[in-house]
Amino acid sequence: MAMASLTLNTLVSFNVTNGSQPSGSLIADDHGNLFGTTSSGGAHNLGTVFEIPREGSHLGSPITLVSFSGTDGSQPSSSLILDDHGNLFGTTFLGGASSGINGLGFGTVFEITHTASGYASTPTTLVSFNGADGANPVGSLIMDANGNLFGATLSGGPNFGQGTVFEIAKTASGFANAPTTLVTFHGADGEFPVGGLIFDASGDLFGMTTDGGAFGEGTVFGIQKTGSGFASTPTLPWSPSMAPTERIRRAACSSTPMATCSARPF
Repeated sequence: MAMASLTLNTLVSFNVTNGSQPSGSLIADDHGNLFGTTSSGGAHNLGTVFEIPREGSHLGSPITLVSFSGTDGSQPSSSLILDDHGNLFGTTFLGGASSGINGLGFGTVFEITHTASGYASTPTTLVSFNGADGANPVGSLIMDANGNLFGATLSGGPNFGQGTVFEIAKTASGFANAPTTLVTFHGADGEFPVGGLIFDASGDLFGMTTDGGAFGEGTVFGIQKTGSGFASTPTLPWSPSMAPTERIRRAACSSTPMATCSARPF
């Protein structure tokens, strides 16, 4: 049987003015509007956040919500996230208030507020990294049930710049203006985080580093949720010397509700 032909529908062709080099993944809100980022282009050629609105059964032309200017961020390279109120959150790899290497800044975490008439045209900079508290955020942010934000930086931190995992606490008046550094990587426990973080059912964090670890070839790590916050040292879910049967047991445990599991995954 011959397969039906499919038609590719190009929704947007970026032209630099409205963005260039889209990065991360698209996300959609409850109304079917699409949101994304470009790592360059826009009014200052430093990247944009855009929306492709749903118009009935079709998608409309892209709307540039934000053109980054440098001091409010530069080169967004990861996906956005939405909260329950439609506010957008993301990161920029460079830019921010700190000068950074070659004056480019160490990166930011930003919010674009959803208003009654659409979206604010200026991002709210929640955090400008300064190197010591992290540099060059990577991967998408994640948000817990209390609205706290979590992410990773590729470099920075006090230990030779090998990367961090951070939290930005939700407060009664908004968000903390400085990140809480949960973990600073040292090399043996990993270095240079890559991709985003995930939660398990108990609130433990998991992620990956592209280098470091026992053989210098990267790690998968866990950060355990404790009664007072999070452990300050990442733990590998299993070690290279662990028996295969134990690795299988722990892997199964990590995808099972903790209350019914014989042991935590690390």
